[in-house]
Amino acid sequence: MMNRADLTKYAEENHLPFAQVFGWYVMGLFLVLLRKNHFLEQMWLVTPSTLDPSKDCHVLEEGLRFYYTEDERITKSDGFVPGCEMKSDFRERLLMKLQMDAREMKLPLEIKSIGAKERVEVHYDGMYVPLKFQIQKAQRGIFPIEDELEFFGCKERKISILRYPSEEAAADHVDVIMEKLELLNEMEEYLSLYELVSTTPMSGRDVSEAVGRRLCQSGRSAKRKTYELWASYSNSPFLRKKWKVLLRRHHMKSPTWEEVHSQLSLFIKPVWETLEKEDIFFGDWMPQLGRYLD
Repeated sequence: MMNRADLTKYAEENHLPFAQVFGWYVMGLFLVLLRKNHFLEQMWLVTPSTLDPSKDCHVLEEGLRFYYTEDERITKSDGFVPGCEMKSDFRERLLMKLQMDAREMKLPLEIKSIGAKERVEVHYDGMYVPLKFQIQKAQRGIFPIEDELEFFGCKERKISILRYPSEEAAADHVDVIMEKLELLNEMEEYLSLYELVSTTPMSGRDVSEAVGRRLCQSGRSAKRKTYELWASYSNSPFLRKKWKVLLRRHHMKSPTWEEVHSQLSLFIKPVWETLEKEDIFFGDWMPQLGRYLD
């Protein structure tokens, strides 16, 4: 693994901000520790989609987010092991486990919970970074995808993971956006969905079914009026202003609110119309085309 001098050298050689390199290193280190204690075998990674240290800090700020799967074969007598029941203190116990594993590996790592349910304080070799570390219980009927992440901070260079399906992640964002509408506080939902549809091919049918499940679970339906109201937001001064605030916060100059809304309209409208008609959607989302391809 790397120490402060190694990270400084890497940042200088690659012309990257040190804080950015350090943040990505810590996220990769958490995954290495989770792989070592085998808990990663029961966890589906939602974010990040990469450990590339050149990626902007706004991606880094999303932190580590997982879905955790229980193993019915594990009993209480087995103790705190991968696949055990996810109780209320699961996250805290897992952080303690990571701390113990780090000590066994003689890593200069200290993990502190700072009260907020999402964030932890990470101290490493005299350096500090706050990190989002979120875990939710996975739903039944969803199957992860095997993947690998390249990590600059270890000899193996690659970390095997289970990835939360992109279609499910997209459905999560669509569900929040269409439920909250203009009352949505965090414009990050738009940014995350925009980046996902701009880079990731997806099955339209899987997206449609995933959105449909979420609507059903919350007792809602895909109403035309809901979509028409959301469609009218393309010229909303209120949301345009909120989007500009988000861009400034993340030191970004683009895309514009109009570009984001236009792209997401092409992604959401066919799915919503299919659900409204209670039909089956056929078509694959092609990010390079910015539309579905039948």
